[in-house]
Amino acid sequence: MKDYIVIGGGAIGLAAAYRIKKSHKDQSVIIIDSQESGTASLASGAMLGCFGEVTKYTLQSDANKKKFELMYAAHKQWTSWRKEIETDAGQTIKHIPGSYVILNTQGGSLDDENFDAMIEALDIYNESYEYVMPKDIPSLHPNHLARPLRAVYLPNEGSIDSNQYVTVLETACKNIGVEITSITSLNSIDSHDATYTVSFDETAVTSPVVIIATGAYTSSVLTKVSPMISAMPVLAGNGVAAVTKRQAGEGFTATVRTANRAGSCGLHVVPMGGGYEYLGATNVLYSEPESRMTIGLSHFLAQCAIEQLDLNIYHSFVETWHVGNRPVSLDTLPLIGKIDNSGLYLATGTYRDGLHCSPVIADALVTLIDGGNASIVEDFTPKRSFTQLMTQEDSANEYAMQAVSGAYENWYRPTYYMNDDELYQNAHKKATDIYDQLQTNVGLHPDILLLLSSDEKAVKNVGAYLQSIKQSES
Repeated sequence: MKDYIVIGGGAIGLAAAYRIKKSHKDQSVIIIDSQESGTASLASGAMLGCFGEVTKYTLQSDANKKKFELMYAAHKQWTSWRKEIETDAGQTIKHIPGSYVILNTQGGSLDDENFDAMIEALDIYNESYEYVMPKDIPSLHPNHLARPLRAVYLPNEGSIDSNQYVTVLETACKNIGVEITSITSLNSIDSHDATYTVSFDETAVTSPVVIIATGAYTSSVLTKVSPMISAMPVLAGNGVAAVTKRQAGEGFTATVRTANRAGSCGLHVVPMGGGYEYLGATNVLYSEPESRMTIGLSHFLAQCAIEQLDLNIYHSFVETWHVGNRPVSLDTLPLIGKIDNSGLYLATGTYRDGLHCSPVIADALVTLIDGGNASIVEDFTPKRSFTQLMTQEDSANEYAMQAVSGAYENWYRPTYYMNDDELYQNAHKKATDIYDQLQTNVGLHPDILLLLSSDEKAVKNVGAYLQSIKQSES
């Protein structure tokens, strides 16, 4: 019998176990890590981005504002969090302060809107930033056709080496008494009389409290829970990134990224020291996690890095490719809190915010487990129904705008007898056709529409979930 079981050895699972053990020193905590391939924590750079992640929708709805407040709280906490872990681990976490955000010509009007929204958010929150001349950003030497028009420096953002961070956090956990068990197969999670039995490989562990922090694998893990629990689908935002070694040029000294753009977090480079650089990242949604990468997306990432960041990257050696799967709930909001009436909890971020928000999510879980009210995550309870963040018309418009922006990033050049309107209208019609097929009034995120445009199985699964919501509300 353990006092607490955490399923998942990524950034959120480790942070949760660490904070629980620090708050309950005399109680036992075990992490069960299935070591799934393609997890987000180990594939990320990772940018510690908050304002750099802002889009035009971030502050437009109460739910999105709540999500940003979670990110902002983590933004303010990371320095103390990092130092606390370093003290317990006896090791230093590699951290490079500062991020440049650029707006270049390699995209559509959506890029301008998101860049302006970021500046507005910086002003609202009285956050430090500085306009800089793009030519003054060290090692930024793009193709002139993709030249930056505007740029800002965010001194309070930056990056860490996510793999090294996870290793240091594991050490800190072990040093304070957290048990970490790597397993081959998670078999079942059985609930009986307010106690859970987690069966894996050839053994089992019981506890009154189980936290599932398995990211993009959440839906798969929930199928192993008995009695069965209904929850919002969690999709996999599959991304490709590369770690390269400089052969020409001096290399970047701070994170450089574009504003959030069509379908992804924006192009970015994270310096790792010694001439190594992390180049990321693409994002394409799948129904289930995918550990492989496509030729097309790896080529697209390399081309974007060379053309938009530094032509000298053409000469860099590829040390390794990363493939990661980011959790994306159907309404694109986190799932944090109790999912049954006893002691079973979920803890996921969405897209890239899981690692960044993990300190605050861990604190909130401790508060909830102890019977308190964690107001910062109360809107993200896994028991909630679907939270609509945009209308179908807004969703279709955004989907079409992302299609245009994505086309320009792929060097789309219309002829004199064509214009953006045709591309926009074709994409808009595709979006409305998907909604007709789903027979729902719910508006979905454009990334999810892109998945549904090419995956009939996903259409059936999402449609079934939306119909179940409709029936329960009628």
